[in-house]
Amino acid sequence: MPAQRSRGRVGFKNVESGWTQLMETFNDIELSLRLTKGHIRRIEKVMEDKKTKRSGASLKQHKFLRRVLAIDSDSYTLCVAAFSQNQIDSTKAAILDGLVERIRERRNDTIMSPTMRSLFDHSEDNRIVPLPQETNQLLRSTSEPWVELKYAERAGTKEVFGQYLVDRIENTELSDDWKAVIMRLPMWPPDLSAPCFMSLDLCEESTKEVAMALFKVEVTWVTDAFWVVHDGGLLQIIPYSQHTMKGVLDEDIVAVFGADIHAAITTCSIRANELREGHGKTKCISMTFSKSKATIDLTLSVMEGVKIQKKLGVAAASR
Repeated sequence: MPAQRSRGRVGFKNVESGWTQLMETFNDIELSLRLTKGHIRRIEKVMEDKKTKRSGASLKQHKFLRRVLAIDSDSYTLCVAAFSQNQIDSTKAAILDGLVERIRERRNDTIMSPTMRSLFDHSEDNRIVPLPQETNQLLRSTSEPWVELKYAERAGTKEVFGQYLVDRIENTELSDDWKAVIMRLPMWPPDLSAPCFMSLDLCEESTKEVAMALFKVEVTWVTDAFWVVHDGGLLQIIPYSQHTMKGVLDEDIVAVFGADIHAAITTCSIRANELREGHGKTKCISMTFSKSKATIDLTLSVMEGVKIQKKLGVAAASR
């Protein structure tokens, strides 16, 4: 009896199976905040093929990935990690066409938080995502399509978030008058509802309190795992050095972050999609825990994000 072919060598039978694998990969990486050996192997294979003449399976994969890259870079990066060259090569062209369209329609579902995106960071000469001039979506400038803004003035932070949160965001190494806030804004947003990102580093002593306010759980690092106690006493043990939680109600957003952040989330296209699908809690807010600190990532609309950036007084970071 011939040996059964491994799953990685079988193409997708339909669009749904490919999309399911993509979202499972997204959720697995988001939960564990680590790349498996399989993810790394696929990434290295794509980067290696960039340096050689493509043919056969490599060329088919390259064409598929270029079409995904034309949608957005997060979807491209995720496809590189999720799909093997053999899977793509063994999938019928019509199914790949449908998968590209599904990714286009649901591209907001694959937007990564800055924390998750940092797992894929590579050097200038060994990056996963090609430089802008290498894509068929040429930017008006060949510089980085995102601008990073960091360090918010204490007065501006209080104006946006209120006294509760300003006291719980870490100070920077510069002085107590600057808070550890980072914003990432697209240089050329396709529309005013496009997403931008903000991250806040919390003071260590405030982590438990903020987690309870947002997620109604108690999070504690015990030896080599996170212990998460849910409402009702259910204990969940997370055996990783980092753990990310998502899903916050509107009233808790207003209570913790204030009206400006709530408006910036509700006007974001991602939140609009969640509401259309009946999701009461939004994934536009996530909190990533490590042994001694926690970072909150926010996904906001560009339109409201720019207003918040001006209030915060954050400036372009040196690169």
